Amino acid sequence: MKYILIALLAVFNPVLASAQRSNLYADIGIPADISLTYNYKILKHLGLGVGAQVCHFEPTLTNYGESVPAIFGDLRLYFLMRKKHFFFYFLDLGINFYKANDDPGNYNALFVHVTQDNGFYAGGGYGYFHVVTKRGGGWYVSLKSVVNSYKYILYNTYLQDYTTGRRAGAGIALSGGFKF
Repeated sequence: MKYILIALLAVFNPVLASAQRSNLYADIGIPADISLTYNYKILKHLGLGVGAQVCHFEPTLTNYGESVPAIFGDLRLYFLMRKKHFFFYFLDLGINFYKANDDPGNYNALFVHVTQDNGFYAGGGYGYFHVVTKRGGGWYVSLKSVVNSYKYILYNTYLQDYTTGRRAGAGIALSGGFKF
């Protein structure tokens, strides 16, 4: 995954030099979260972009605590903008990449089987940015929630009945990073 982040940085670096409307956000979070997002301000208070991240959480009931990469589209809303700082909300929608565990999870009389690899990724949160460079770069902190939505089959041994459905695995990360 670090090679993907390096490649994204190499691709977006010339774009970043062209205008202050283009921004590259790189951060590291607790617990184990790394993300890189390119964002372009289309309006004063609205930015659109793309990004990649790796987050350590339990994506499904049968995949326990693993690092899950994701790619996503990014929407940012900027507010309380001042010369040296601003606050922002963000929403990320994309896809998580993982291999579904073939071992069915056993929960008392219930067996769970995840039917497909990968899942729908959604992330969102809010943050604070402070300018430290002449070109508008600086540090930021954010609190974000990440969610993986997936399909599963549930077998009840008492009722001897199958049920299918959708479920979401989630995690929260406190991140700190730099905006280039």
